[in-house]
Amino acid sequence: MSTNHKNRRIAEETYWVIRAEAMSILEKELKEAISQDIQLTHITPEALNAAFAWRDNYFAVGRQFHEPAWDWNKEVKRFKRRPRRVELAIWSENQLCGLVLGRISDRCVVATIHLIESNPNHNPLKGMVAPIATRYLETLAVSINAQEDSIESPVNGLINF
Repeated sequence: MSTNHKNRRIAEETYWVIRAEAMSILEKELKEAISQDIQLTHITPEALNAAFAWRDNYFAVGRQFHEPAWDWNKEVKRFKRRPRRVELAIWSENQLCGLVLGRISDRCVVATIHLIESNPNHNPLKGMVAPIATRYLETLAVSINAQEDSIESPVNGLINF
């Protein structure tokens, strides 16, 4: 195994653990703060399948003029190239409620959410996906000693938040 390949594998494992610890900390915090069943995970094939089904839901809930912005399968493949990434699937009552992807800068100075989407259909965490995602970003940023956290190009509704 080449040194670069070995270093990449070590970095991937290291950041997987860091993300998992941030998820665990936040999951515990959320369970104490709200009375809902919440699970925070990495983005799994099961999550990607559930997100693919959202595409049909945009029309079912009367959002004819709003289509999903991202092909999550494609985006996850693109972001998985970087071991230092922000990655989160938000679940409640065995339903995928939201997905989040982002990056951590090379020197771990900035942690950024680049993509976030909430399940367009009724979901138990409606209106809470963005706050959960940003709290996760804050938790992750603290764990890596990042100096800043941010949301890249937020939609107008998130700017004040």
